[in-house]
Amino acid sequence: MSFIWSFAISSIMFGVFLLFFFIDKNNVSHKLKILSKNRAVLIYGLYFIFILVGLSYSQNWQQGLNKVISLSPLIILPAIWISEQLNLKHYEVILKYVKYLVIFSFLLLIFNHLYIESRQLGTFVQYAIYRRIGASQFYIAFILFIPILHCFYELEKKKQLVINILCITFLFFCIMILNNKTSFVLAFVLLLIGLYKVLRTSSLKIKILSVITISLVFLLLMSYSTKEFKSKYEVFVKTTDFDIEIIKTKNSVTYTQNTFEHRILIWNISLSEIIKNLPFGVGTGDYQEVLYNRFEEINFKTGLKLNLNCHNQYITEFLRIGLLGGTSFLILIFYLFQKASFKDKYYLFMIFSFAISCFFESLLERQHGVMIFAFFIPFFLGYDKELKSVLHE
Repeated sequence: MSFIWSFAISSIMFGVFLLFFFIDKNNVSHKLKILSKNRAVLIYGLYFIFILVGLSYSQNWQQGLNKVISLSPLIILPAIWISEQLNLKHYEVILKYVKYLVIFSFLLLIFNHLYIESRQLGTFVQYAIYRRIGASQFYIAFILFIPILHCFYELEKKKQLVINILCITFLFFCIMILNNKTSFVLAFVLLLIGLYKVLRTSSLKIKILSVITISLVFLLLMSYSTKEFKSKYEVFVKTTDFDIEIIKTKNSVTYTQNTFEHRILIWNISLSEIIKNLPFGVGTGDYQEVLYNRFEEINFKTGLKLNLNCHNQYITEFLRIGLLGGTSFLILIFYLFQKASFKDKYYLFMIFSFAISCFFESLLERQHGVMIFAFFIPFFLGYDKELKSVLHE
């Protein structure tokens, strides 16, 4: 729950997890034995080692050290979840309470925004998310996917039909007001997957009624964001160029709003720096400074004002720590994908969402993204593994 409310509490909980891991004296040696044979933990560790190597040749040592500290959960949290061996009851109790706590949290945020601060719903992201939480709405969408997945799982088992449909409706509404294109696309994919799993064993009559009802609700929710998405769509269609020199010129003379062009420009700059600094990259502490200096060279006004990052985690890794770091990150993503199956209730969607999002966002530049990669993905890997083993029995 600290994911929604506080960076500080998340950091404290990370320390608490680490403390509990080592004070369990009777099982520490057994846990370490499990971890020594687990490939996921070893690849997470290898990736983190390359981040440390990148620190060794960074000119901005302090910035690099800060980055190492912020990424340290990647070597600790996966190890904790994989070695603790929680049973199915533990997971289901956690997810049950998380569902209602997430809904309650968003009800509070919306109520405070509308009735205490007397603001319009259209400004929810700017005030309730950016200013209050200090995180991009893209990261917050991930915490909404979890209770949606739980609702669909319970609907599959024909449990609390009305309550879960109401919960899904509200949670999709929350995603709509976050007003993020990537989150919206992922939510639509999640809706299709959820409907398929729920309706495949239902009667034809229930299938038709369910599709009509949920489609109407979905269209109603979309109507809220129509203006925002239409505005972004018009900006994309009317202003997008694919000639890099034209993009450079436009962005050097004015502050532009075409985020797609921003990405093309940043990726072009980053790729040239990757080639220039092969095979080791620019260093764990220097990659953002290198980008900023290139922004100054071409007078990229929006990039300088917002100090934009790569907006692509794969490119970020190759820029930061070169071939070794970038390759180890790709191997880690590939291995985590290998552990997924279409029978998963949570894990497949979480790792798919993360991997796809890494093409458009530098997720590990924020604590929220680190927690998704280090905490949620290993958590659901363990849950779906436990769930399949119980169902197999």
